[in-house]
Amino acid sequence: MRLCVIGAGTAGLTAIRQGIKFGCSVTAFEQSDKIGGTWVYDENIGKNKYGIDVHSSMYAGLHTNLPKEVMGAPDFPIPPQEKSYISAEDFLKYLNLY
Repeated sequence: MRLCVIGAGTAGLTAIRQGIKFGCSVTAFEQSDKIGGTWVYDENIGKNKYGIDVHSSMYAGLHTNLPKEVMGAPDFPIPPQEKSYISAEDFLKYLNLY
């Protein structure tokens, strides 16, 4: 079975991981050069190097509004940290590990 995933944000990465787990041949398409979707902070505005509008709901210093204990995948928990509400940067690191 073949699976195509559009976007490598949190949902896309989950779909990719589950597709691989169930033996699918997975192809993923991501418009940026990074995985993480909305968790990728970019202070630039306007258009990126590909001419695509830059949009982000992120801002410098953002922390999650949910505790890390409920944000991680059941089979791949977020690594232990002192705080429950982690920085966006730490969550993006988790997505890259995932």
